[in-house]
Amino acid sequence: LNDHGLKFPEGMATLETLQHIYRHGQEAVARIKVLLSAALLSAAVKWVDGFVWAIPRWAPTTQLERLTFTLDPSLLLIGFGGIIGIRVGLTLLLGALLAWGGLAPWLIDQGWVMLAPDAQGPQFSKLVEWLLWPGVSLMVCATLTALGIRLFRAPQKTLTSRTPRARVPFSPGPAMGLVLSIALVVSLQAMLFGIDLWMALLSIPLAICLAVVAARVVGATGIAPIGAIGKLSQLSFGLVAPGQVPINLMSANTAGGAAGQSTDLMNDFKVGLAIGATPKKQVIAQCIGIFIGSVVGVAVYLALIPDPQHMLLTEAWPAPAVATWKAVAETLTHGLESLSPQVRWAIFVGAFSGVLLGALDSLLPQRLARWLPSTAALGLAFVLPASTSMMMGLGAILTWIVSRRWPSVTERFAITAAAGLIAGESITGVGASFWEMFKGL
Repeated sequence: LNDHGLKFPEGMATLETLQHIYRHGQEAVARIKVLLSAALLSAAVKWVDGFVWAIPRWAPTTQLERLTFTLDPSLLLIGFGGIIGIRVGLTLLLGALLAWGGLAPWLIDQGWVMLAPDAQGPQFSKLVEWLLWPGVSLMVCATLTALGIRLFRAPQKTLTSRTPRARVPFSPGPAMGLVLSIALVVSLQAMLFGIDLWMALLSIPLAICLAVVAARVVGATGIAPIGAIGKLSQLSFGLVAPGQVPINLMSANTAGGAAGQSTDLMNDFKVGLAIGATPKKQVIAQCIGIFIGSVVGVAVYLALIPDPQHMLLTEAWPAPAVATWKAVAETLTHGLESLSPQVRWAIFVGAFSGVLLGALDSLLPQRLARWLPSTAALGLAFVLPASTSMMMGLGAILTWIVSRRWPSVTERFAITAAAGLIAGESITGVGASFWEMFKGL
């Protein structure tokens, strides 16, 4: 939360909105006008694209379109790009060029990814099944390497520092809550799905590691790579429990689910830190929300899909995320041997690159480390369509150009305008989803 390199764009958008709602004076009025104008513009573009006229996704050539290099008319992504900064934005562009402009065509030429000759439009789902492995390996290994180095160096800094550190009083509450949560998660896996206790326990440290990775990726880019991280957790359990699909799905889901929840909580904490809310009260509110959300979520799910076994993975309810998890679990029934040698080499290269970049980022002086690519953004670019990375990179570049020409304007209104772009498209998208749901009832 105190790392200035982690912007938490979603949290910053929420913070800007809150601050402007409760602020007074001429400056507040000016910022609210910018916020509302940007939100209305973003909402109008989303509404036109969704209900009036589908804005075409332009690409220079058919081949680039197949590789996902299209211009996506999403002002939300430009808003995210305006918050993440020029380093992360350029890294996303670099990663898109490396993964989708360089590696993806080579995979197709080598026959390692098979596309139908008459396939039209972006072939994201086919290509990402291969590209996610080096990308996720890079993200995870870079984050864990940097974290390990910082933890190792922290005691040394404490010993050499002459500044006395403030003593933080120990509170047994969080420790007891963690122990109870672990006991509950492990016992439910064992009782409901017949998972061995030691395998259920193994999901806990994996969940912690993946939660750290997901939190840092979201802090840098605003996008949670939960689907891609889930595949890595499935690979981990495919190695320790080959051929056991229920264990692969449910234990990996525990780790991936924890990573997803941690990203939401970190965004909340970032906002709370800025407005003076205590973490204790935020955790209490989060627990209340979990209880209510679980009950409401299950009720809505059962109302919409009363027979999941026969309704899911159909034309009406294709559930692509479910299909992907199922396919990976079935693929890994024979452990690592289920993956092709090329994929295994890609995992190794991604992991090695992540360790190297993570070590350099932690060991180099700050004035040199800031010239390194953002490992979170570089890995994420492998699992996002190139169009998404391009639009976020465009937002970062535009904001940087304006900041060089009019620094005072950027300081006052950049985050505000970006927050408006994010809020406008988000609210319109949610409204459109509800409208389509009610139309089908």
